[in-house]
Amino acid sequence: MHPRPAEGVEPRGREQSTFASDATADVGAAVQCTEVGQDGHGRTVTFFVFEVYKGAASWCVRRRYSDFNALWLKLCEAYGRQNVPILPPKQLVKNESEEFLEKRSHLLAHFLYELLEDRAVCSSPEVCAFLECEAGAHLAASNAGIATCAAILLG
Repeated sequence: MHPRPAEGVEPRGREQSTFASDATADVGAAVQCTEVGQDGHGRTVTFFVFEVYKGAASWCVRRRYSDFNALWLKLCEAYGRQNVPILPPKQLVKNESEEFLEKRSHLLAHFLYELLEDRAVCSSPEVCAFLECEAGAHLAASNAGIATCAAILLG
């Protein structure tokens, strides 16, 4: 499955980082590309597009770095900072160079890999919402009979 850029969004190229977690067998996430688009206030922003997959089912999710940061904060509150993977740090100055975005894509892919390593964290409501498991569950249910987010992530 290849992501389709949203209207007014310019794809930036593919990131080859693909991670599948040993703890969750065939669940994984692969960063597909970065996209430049407009937020709700007309500002230019970067989206990281990644594919979430479980067996034959897969779906694409678009997230900004701020979405990853919000997820990280929620998980730290729920599970304790020591139990949540390290998120790549924020930048003080906005950097949209191709080299920087490729590095950040790789680091965010690794962050997702680390999340999928922990069964309790990866099946949490926060991670399920972030990975859009509800939509993925419906897709998988039509393909493989899986009906819940936990089933999507834990098999």
